[in-house]
Amino acid sequence: MVEAAVVLDREQRRIVTDVVREHCLLRGWRLHATHCRTNHCHVVLTAAKHDGEQVRNQLKSWSKRALKDQQRSVLPEAEVSRERWWTKKGSVRYLFDVESLDAAVDYVLEAQG
Repeated sequence: MVEAAVVLDREQRRIVTDVVREHCLLRGWRLHATHCRTNHCHVVLTAAKHDGEQVRNQLKSWSKRALKDQQRSVLPEAEVSRERWWTKKGSVRYLFDVESLDAAVDYVLEAQG
């Protein structure tokens, strides 16, 4: 690890959730569920004509920008140091039927504690 582990606070989790919603709307992707935790985020969406890795990378990139902007707004410039907010890569799962989609949505919305 190059930097200390990230633990997102309530405001940062809200920022990430808002970015996911806004980016899905902007791209025309259908957001089924999202749940941002202190150290990771689950998203279930439909993005026709985009592969999962591309979608994941866009959401991570846009979220990173928003988190860095928020950090700059609340910290003196000398204290703004975090460059990496997410690990490289991350899980991408493809869902091919309604039952799998329903199970993934249920897991994200209900099984995250």
